[in-house]
Amino acid sequence: MTNEVSVLDDSIISRFRSEIRGEVHDSQLKRAEYSSDASNYRLVPSLVVVPVDTDDLLTVLSIAREMC
Repeated sequence: MTNEVSVLDDSIISRFRSEIRGEVHDSQLKRAEYSSDASNYRLVPSLVVVPVDTDDLLTVLSIAREMC
């Protein structure tokens, strides 16, 4: 199993940053911090988004749905 990371388009990252008030992290270090949980698996996310409220969460979900 490889830890390949899909690269997000800069316009998508910019959109997250402009449309939510929470934090948006795309640095390799921050993504690595969120790459594991209590299991034995490690998967580096393409982006880390930390919404501050329900509106942020709904916006994040809306953008993510458009990407699918």
